[in-house]
Amino acid sequence: MPSPEPYGRPSRLVAIDGLRLVAALMVAAYHFLGTPTPHLWGRTELRDSAPLLHEISGHGWLGVGFFFLISGFVI
Repeated sequence: MPSPEPYGRPSRLVAIDGLRLVAALMVAAYHFLGTPTPHLWGRTELRDSAPLLHEISGHGWLGVGFFFLISGFVI
């Protein structure tokens, strides 16, 4: 039987949850901003109007592995 947690101490690692949030946001940024689908945002291409944002969010697919790596650590 596990011992009870002391008062004021969280039972979860907040920093780990924060890293999982960052990984999930990376994937969301890829799907909304970094996707190579032509004309997703209408006539103008995001890579033309915000090339740096498009380039950075294009690496958001790495967030999937990052998310599962952190989740495996938590388990």
